[in-house]
Amino acid sequence: MKNDRFDILRATYRESINAKHDEIRQLQAKLNLLDELEADSLKLSGAQVSTGKYAKLKLTKALFDAVQTIGGNGGVTATELRKYITANGYKPLGKNFDVAAVLALNRLKDHEKISSEKIGGKRLYMVKKQT
Repeated sequence: MKNDRFDILRATYRESINAKHDEIRQLQAKLNLLDELEADSLKLSGAQVSTGKYAKLKLTKALFDAVQTIGGNGGVTATELRKYITANGYKPLGKNFDVAAVLALNRLKDHEKISSEKIGGKRLYMVKKQT
């Protein structure tokens, strides 16, 4: 009678172990898929960056053109401009791309090439209004 209880417990534990092994295999397959997708994504982003409207431009010129292109309808944020130029071929140099972009936009504003307003807590950059 005691051996039957132990046999039942052993069978239950083996079943649990097999279920956990199956779960581990499924999770490992998901990790492998994520690694593959990440590698493909890096290949695609590298291919996109090498071509495009801003691939050969410096940051300030790329941002100025982007403001002229997408900033004419009420303005555009620095984040939107960064996303736009990188999606169209600009390759950021260094780790301070966010700061460099804002500094370049402020220089363009200071040199009166573009205008800027703070609306609803957001700084918007736009095409310079003709006076």
